[in-house]
Amino acid sequence: MKKLSVILLIFIFIFICGCSAENNSSVSQPTQSDSSNDNLYISDIVYGTFSYAEDCEKYKIGDKGVINWDLKNTSEQEVKDGYAAVTLACNELKVIYDLIAADYDEEAKVWRVNFYVKDSDDFANQVVYIDENGKTIMYLWGYNK
Repeated sequence: MKKLSVILLIFIFIFICGCSAENNSSVSQPTQSDSSNDNLYISDIVYGTFSYAEDCEKYKIGDKGVINWDLKNTSEQEVKDGYAAVTLACNELKVIYDLIAADYDEEAKVWRVNFYVKDSDDFANQVVYIDENGKTIMYLWGYNK
């Protein structure tokens, strides 16, 4: 149990440090093998695709836990890849997380970054949506799936 706790702390430390690092890689569709950044192990992040339009149908601004105000990423910033999206999404976090999943909607040019907390009721209780200009456009916190 002690060994597992140490490994978990190291994992969290790596991701916290990675959230403040710069990224200099080129624009690319996210892949499991993208490991061009030294401070965040991209291969540890699960990548996928999603539909932003479907999420907007499911989560309405103003509903409990669906937020689009008081956000940190309000000015344009370059989003070259999944690492950049995760780095920006870290600015919006309210609690420490255990795992990350980043999904991309090619049509809408929006990243959805899910921050998972294993001991929470919903498991994924922080979701940040980043547009192609690096702005946070929606944030879900404490929502019910």
